[in-house]
Amino acid sequence: MLRYVINEAIPINPLHHKGFSSIGCAPCTRPIKSYEKERDGRWWWENELEPKECGLHAK
Repeated sequence: MLRYVINEAIPINPLHHKGFSSIGCAPCTRPIKSYEKERDGRWWWENELEPKECGLHAK
């Protein structure tokens, strides 16, 4: 996949180099640990008992 990105001159978000494998809005995105799955950094707070910080995902 990286070869395709390079060959097609697709820009890479600088956050990817800081551990953000899946990037969304600021409150819903965090860098992941080396043992976490790629999408574990998105909507990491998604627990019905916790308040939502992002207006896009509020009920």
